Amino acid sequence: TDIDDIDKQRTKRIIEELNRLSHTTYNLLENLLDWSTSQMGDIKFSPEPLNLLSLIRENVELVKSKIDLKQINLDVDVPEDITVFADENMLHTVIRNIITNAVKFTNDNGRITISSRIGNGFCYLGIADNGVGIGNDRIKKLFRIDKDIVTPGTHNEKGSGLGLILSKEFVERNGGTISVESEINKGSTFTISLKLA
Repeated sequence: TDIDDIDKQRTKRIIEELNRLSHTTYNLLENLLDWSTSQMGDIKFSPEPLNLLSLIRENVELVKSKIDLKQINLDVDVPEDITVFADENMLHTVIRNIITNAVKFTNDNGRITISSRIGNGFCYLGIADNGVGIGNDRIKKLFRIDKDIVTPGTHNEKGSGLGLILSKEFVERNGGTISVESEINKGSTFTISLKLA
């Protein structure tokens, strides 16, 4: 209402905050829709061969503005020839959620590393950060919908806790697993296993 009286700097700050809020709301809405659809059993499951690196690049692009804002160093060490057998929409949701979380809990000028290894017919994708970390008591509650463990990010970013619950459900639907190792103030590593095509 006071747009004519607000200086340029303040206008810029308000627009940046609106942008951040709209991204958060959009992400939450996507997760809620995915989760509710999966609970009703209506979600389509169509596994197919997928290039893992392409999927990672697409999802990194979605959070690039947040990575740049925090000046996070991002290393992707995934060979171009890895093809996994999974449902594309589900895998997008999983990778997006885990990368978004890594960015959220990494401090300014921190580091995120995305790497992979192959073994026993699976690709193990690791997304590691050197951020705030998670205590053992909270790790046990991470993938449970009956536990409320929402924690604000290093820039006070909000979340719902639904992203990881959904990720676990989708990874398991694709015949894989998800696990986390973490230490307070040293960071976290989320590892998902995916069937090789």
